[in-house]
Amino acid sequence: MRLHWGVGIAATYLVFAGATAGFVTFAMRQRVDLVRSDYYAHSLTIDAQRRAEARAAALGSRFQIDVDARGRTIAVTWPSEHAGRLRGTALLYRPSDSSADRRFAIAPDALGRQSFRLDGPTGRWVVRLDWTVDGATYLAERDLVAR
Repeated sequence: MRLHWGVGIAATYLVFAGATAGFVTFAMRQRVDLVRSDYYAHSLTIDAQRRAEARAAALGSRFQIDVDARGRTIAVTWPSEHAGRLRGTALLYRPSDSSADRRFAIAPDALGRQSFRLDGPTGRWVVRLDWTVDGATYLAERDLVAR
């Protein structure tokens, strides 16, 4: 028994349409998280962010972010001259799941040190420190993998 060539074209089209509909259904059911819900408004502040990153980089070894081997404890050391005057926030965010984000107030001790404990799922995290000293803003980021 031979099939007509039109049946082959129709079968090919139906397989293609079914695969396309299946993929669209799959894609629509996937959760899509942005790193920030206000990503467009935030992108307008990039120049100020770059200046703050440059200020933090200029601190050199006087500013350090240390992470333990398991990625669960973050120890930050600020310059001692900033210790009593800095205010800001530490954000531990997870690029793949915004519901796991953690925010802490920066309040270093007299020596300019503070530790943060990461109690969340394992995987990739980003530590983002944003602080101000005498009107000058600073920004530093570091990736870590929590085990």
